[in-house]
Amino acid sequence: MCVSEELFPGFTDLLQGWVLKKGPARAPQRVAESDVEDLAKASIDTLRQRVTGEAGADWGSLQALTDGWLVQRQKGEKPSPLGEEDFRFLVTFVLEGLSAPRQKAIQLSPLEEVEQESAVTSGDESQIAQEDPFKFAREHLARAL
Repeated sequence: MCVSEELFPGFTDLLQGWVLKKGPARAPQRVAESDVEDLAKASIDTLRQRVTGEAGADWGSLQALTDGWLVQRQKGEKPSPLGEEDFRFLVTFVLEGLSAPRQKAIQLSPLEEVEQESAVTSGDESQIAQEDPFKFAREHLARAL
């Protein structure tokens, strides 16, 4: 899994149908993982540049990275250069990803209790568990019903 997908789940999916032509001498190609990484990093850098005022009214790193690119966003659509709407969309997606609450570490106390109960299990019960792989599922259902 690439870094952009770890930080911004769904970023790769946004660009999935895109076909890029990065210059007049280059053949069109589907968006590669390296392109997704570059776009994510440029989006973060552009966000930083705009917040600190370094980019002014420009789109900074995103504009520099994609200068000369033609992008076909969907099959059958005419390729066009990335514009202000595209830059705004990418930076907004990154901003929302950065401001989203991160999933906190799960407390391990229930797991530790289960592991301790497993360690106390006698040899006969562990033999039964090996013979009947659904033993614990049956116990769980019996307790729940």
